[in-house]
Amino acid sequence: QGLVVFIRDVITGIAVVVSAFAEDMAEAGEDTFGMDMGSMRKDAADWKALCKWLNAAGKAAAAKGLVFQYHNHDFEFAPVGGTNGLEIILAETDPANVKMELDVGWVTYAGSQPAPLMRKMGKERLRVIHLKDVVLTPEKTWTEVGTGVALAAPLKSSSTGSHLIDALGTETIIDDLRYYDTA
Repeated sequence: QGLVVFIRDVITGIAVVVSAFAEDMAEAGEDTFGMDMGSMRKDAADWKALCKWLNAAGKAAAAKGLVFQYHNHDFEFAPVGGTNGLEIILAETDPANVKMELDVGWVTYAGSQPAPLMRKMGKERLRVIHLKDVVLTPEKTWTEVGTGVALAAPLKSSSTGSHLIDALGTETIIDDLRYYDTA
C-alpha cells in the first residue's frame, strides 16, 4: 500500500508542476505543449505508470486551457507483452486530455506504417502530424521530406496552403505546417 500512496503522491506532484508550467505557457500566449517520455520504459507496468502521468499532465494542461500532446519516437514500438508502448498509451490515456503528435518518420523507422495509426487515432486524438522522412536501406538515415519512404501520401503546396492526402484518402489543409530539423 505504501507504493500505491507513493505513486499517487508522485502523480499529484507532477500534476502540480505541469499545472504551474501550463499556467506560465498560457500567460505567454501558447496553446499547446507536448513531450515524449517513453525511452526508459521496460515493461507494460512502466508504460501504464507513464500513462497515469500523461493523464495527470493532460488534465492539468486542459484546466489551464492548453492542449497536451505526446510525441512518439521509435522506442514506443518495441514489443511489450504482445503489444507495444504506443498501443498502451492509446489504450490507457484519455483522448480528451492527451493528444498525439504522430512522427511519421519515427513510425516508419521503427518498422510500422503511419496510415493505419492515423486512422486508429482519428481526428479526436491525432492533433499534429510531424513530417519527417527516412530511407531504410541500405541503412536507416533521415532524408528530406518526400524523398524517403515514410510518407505514403503525397504532400503538396498550393496558393491556399499545404495539403496532405491523408490515410483516409481525403485532402486535409494543414493550418500550421512546421518543418523540423531531420535530426
